[in-house]
Amino acid sequence: MLPFPAPKNFDLLLDVEMPVTVSFGRAHMPLKDVLKLTTGSILELDRTISEPVEVIVNNCAIARGEVLVVEGNFGVLRARSASL
Repeated sequence: MLPFPAPKNFDLLLDVEMPVTVSFGRAHMPLKDVLKLTTGSILELDRTISEPVEVIVNNCAIARGEVLVVEGNFGVLRARSASL
């Protein structure tokens, strides 16, 4: 169910695939440190484990949520939507 009235022929767009990304955090580091990254390197991010992750669709943050593990796979429990 949409949170707004759907315009005429809106259903034509419902099957369009969009890239969906979940952002756990970001880091800034000098190139010399990036080049030192190897298998097993730890990359410290700018978020704590208790902070929500961002759900990004088509390069636009649309929601935040909590990371879950479901049957060995990661998932996101949507906590709140971004202002549109």
